[in-house]
Amino acid sequence: IMLGVGALFFDVQIYADRIPILVLTFFVGVGTFAALGLLVAAVAPSGPAATAIANATLLPVAFISGVFVILPEDPPALLTAIANFFPLKHFVDPFVAAFSPQATWADFNWADLAYLVLWGAVALVLAIRLFRWEPAGGTVRRGRARATADT
Repeated sequence: IMLGVGALFFDVQIYADRIPILVLTFFVGVGTFAALGLLVAAVAPSGPAATAIANATLLPVAFISGVFVILPEDPPALLTAIANFFPLKHFVDPFVAAFSPQATWADFNWADLAYLVLWGAVALVLAIRLFRWEPAGGTVRRGRARATADT
């Protein structure tokens, strides 16, 4: 939807031969970040805590990954290393590159997608292993009464 708004109202150029790159990057990124969201839900003690954890990690990483601002040509090595470790930069770079008039399939960095897939797979495995329907401590709330589960 946002790409359509950009193309209609802001003259964003979408090149037909890059649409497969955009679609592939988009779906791999969605899968990765959905798995990371499940992992946050699995480890967070509550819904509000999950929101706080997600914002506390995503917003700083977004700034150093070039989502909100264009970084200088030679950013500090530590920021570059941190940005390269987290998956967001590996989503942003190929997605933005698909809007470049010079980009082709030959220029596409498959390592970025492989890195996203790795992050997504690890996050999904951890989320499955760590997720519990019952809160920690073995107590389950049922209506007004509390029942203690045998541990």
